[in-house]
Amino acid sequence: MKYFKRIFLLLSGIWFLVGIERFSIAYLLPNIAQEFGMSQSRVGAVVSVFAITFGVGVFVIGTLSERTVRGKRVAIVGSTLFAALFGWLTGMAQSFLQLLAIRGLMGIGEGGTWSPVSSTLSEESPAEGRGGIIGLNTSMLIFGGTVIAPPVITTLGALFGWRVAFYLIAVPGAVLASLTWFVMRDPPSSMELENSSKSERPSVMEVLSERNVLICSVGTVIFMGWLWVISTFEPFYLQMVHGITGQSMGMIMTGFGLGATIGSIVVGKLTDVYHNRRDVIIGFSTVSGLIGVGHAFLPAGTPQWAIFLTLFAFSFGSGFIPILMIVIPTETVGFERAATAVGITSGLGEILGGGILPIVGGGISDIWGPRATIVFGGFLLVGVGLISVTLRKAKPETEEKPTSQHSAVAAGED
Repeated sequence: MKYFKRIFLLLSGIWFLVGIERFSIAYLLPNIAQEFGMSQSRVGAVVSVFAITFGVGVFVIGTLSERTVRGKRVAIVGSTLFAALFGWLTGMAQSFLQLLAIRGLMGIGEGGTWSPVSSTLSEESPAEGRGGIIGLNTSMLIFGGTVIAPPVITTLGALFGWRVAFYLIAVPGAVLASLTWFVMRDPPSSMELENSSKSERPSVMEVLSERNVLICSVGTVIFMGWLWVISTFEPFYLQMVHGITGQSMGMIMTGFGLGATIGSIVVGKLTDVYHNRRDVIIGFSTVSGLIGVGHAFLPAGTPQWAIFLTLFAFSFGSGFIPILMIVIPTETVGFERAATAVGITSGLGEILGGGILPIVGGGISDIWGPRATIVFGGFLLVGVGLISVTLRKAKPETEEKPTSQHSAVAAGED
């Protein structure tokens, strides 16, 4: 158990920093957009290009890590270092096109950590607590990006400028990647590739043909659209509709992060207790989506605490996403194909949902204003609930972890 605790802390720490690096752009974009003369559509494009390349990194690096002996540790550490480098370079951008290119390359690195981290923790965790563990791990990205980042990044931006803010947040990623290299062991399924032929290794089309993987992919596409539409355009909504800027805006945005963080832990644990994961997803996504529509129609002059609470409730229901995107696909296809399955759901979600829908959201905002964009986001969450009705109960392939010398050693630690 000592090994699992160490690796959980390190991999969750990486996700915490990935969250800060990724979401920080959203809180600094109002300043960057003003300096570079960017329209709302171009703001959406900066978020979208990152999401598209993030999805490419998720799929390509995740699949390669599953086809290469000892590939998961290399993928996690290498991708983290690559992302930190381009996070630093973000602060050196001198134009919209440079910013677009740098964020696009950074997305490949950050996306490369997703599948190997998720599949490693799924395999190393006990089956009876998997939902809660994956929910807690995923919540670290949300916690870092939407709870810690808003007040910290907006304060750094106000004190030192947005460029220095990017320089400062890039350094911890390199440190954590180095620690992970020396502590992490590849999980059993990765080590067992030494004894398997290439023909026995996972086929992408075979994994995608699984009904649950396909449905989870569609649901993740819609969810990722919601995530990046709201995280990108909520600050503009607060500024343009309610006149809230600077640190006050950062503090209200923590409501979004706190809701998503607590929701990921609570909903994940709930699915371990109440074993019908599908019903939990349907209920939380539908109710929170409708709350989001109500949040969009709060009148100008609404007290900031009321805006905070409705934003918290809007994001709380999104805590189902670790189950939809990671747990159900993993339990459907088994550990040997888990990174590929997570790569498919996450990759498609990022490329199609995160890549296209923020541009749509920006267009809606340009035509009808930011309030309409938040309404659009609310109905996206309702859409996740509708598509999830078609999910089937996952196969019991992953109820017991595969045994190996690696597992025996890890289990024997105090």
